[in-house]
Amino acid sequence: MICQIDKDSIQYKTIKDFAAKNHLPLQLKFDVLDVIFDIRPASRILVRVQNEAEEVCADIIKAGLSISVGRGIRWQKKSTGLTCHDWFEDNIGGEDYEPMAILYLSTSESIANDTRSADETRDDKVFGKVLGYPDCCVDWVINRGKVPELAECINLYTKDGLYDPLIWPGAMAVDAPLTPHYPCSIQCKKSQDIALKRISVLKYMGCTSVIHKILESRNMVYSLNSNGQMKAFSSSDTKAPIDVAFAKPSVPANERLQISL
Repeated sequence: MICQIDKDSIQYKTIKDFAAKNHLPLQLKFDVLDVIFDIRPASRILVRVQNEAEEVCADIIKAGLSISVGRGIRWQKKSTGLTCHDWFEDNIGGEDYEPMAILYLSTSESIANDTRSADETRDDKVFGKVLGYPDCCVDWVINRGKVPELAECINLYTKDGLYDPLIWPGAMAVDAPLTPHYPCSIQCKKSQDIALKRISVLKYMGCTSVIHKILESRNMVYSLNSNGQMKAFSSSDTKAPIDVAFAKPSVPANERLQISL
């Protein structure tokens, strides 16, 4: 279950308008919606200093959340095409990188500040707990020594070349995540619960275009080329290149995600 918001309220309209902004990354919007609908207690988002920060901050405050601003600027490599860069650096500039501000969000100022403080400890266990990630997934990342890279998804989350449309972090390649973290396995019930709650929010808010994007992303074929780049193609695309590894959906996405077409 997700928390309910009066559909006649200004808050509901504000949130619906925010969710409908196609120029903002879906991953960012989900991180905000997670907190609004009590899926997670807090979240950390990165926003582009030059063309996102002011707008996103205004929307977040109008939706009733509190923000704690991270110290300094981070640099992220510019995303192109279907290539997703899910990491950032402390001290890199240049034309291939863009400045990012870090924002910590929660329903109260104190929790938002605590979230920032937890991140600054650089303790993955502490920070993962504050963000509401499943303990099993946090421990899994700690035990493997690093957060997985997008290019590892085919190896980590497929079986016999098939991926589960509900638990498929590879969809970050097309900005269509259903979990805010890398699950410890495709069988992780807590990760599945987060994914299903995100879908419930989209249904509740009537976000038809986002739902279509989620479904489309999970009916695609994902491949990994020799350069370690993750790409996504329509299952009907006969011109898709033959790459090192492929992943296809194990079942139709609408069936697995419990979405009626």
